[in-house]
Amino acid sequence: MPSRASKPDKPSTLLRAMAQSMPDDAFKKVLSKNIYSRLDSLPLADRQEVFQVLEGIKQESDNSRALLSNIGFERHKKNLEARVKALLSHLRKDWKHGWQKQGDMMMEIATEVAEWFQLWLISVDQGVEIALIHKCVALCMDSIKKV
Repeated sequence: MPSRASKPDKPSTLLRAMAQSMPDDAFKKVLSKNIYSRLDSLPLADRQEVFQVLEGIKQESDNSRALLSNIGFERHKKNLEARVKALLSHLRKDWKHGWQKQGDMMMEIATEVAEWFQLWLISVDQGVEIALIHKCVALCMDSIKKV
């Protein structure tokens, strides 16, 4: 007979295990079919408490999505690559007398990078897409290294 200790005693433990072992669509289907109606049938006080928690989670999710849409990785990547390419081209053509223009071009590159900083800080504080932020920082570092 299996021991009681080996069996999860909390629904959250079992849900976590299911979320990790099942494909996302299948897990969502299980929740929709079996859990949602149970949540709706909870006593009023419990239902309100769960609703408030879920409302907070939804608000965080909406905020996270808004932050992610503002990160604009592809747009910044395209801009940085074009600016670095233009600077390197200018350096090859006029390395001796073009220093003022090249300084302005470097400032444009620095500004492009700096535009992302506040957004990254907010995103990291909220735990949003750390991998994407890492990818952005790597792009900026690579761009700066090229010049």
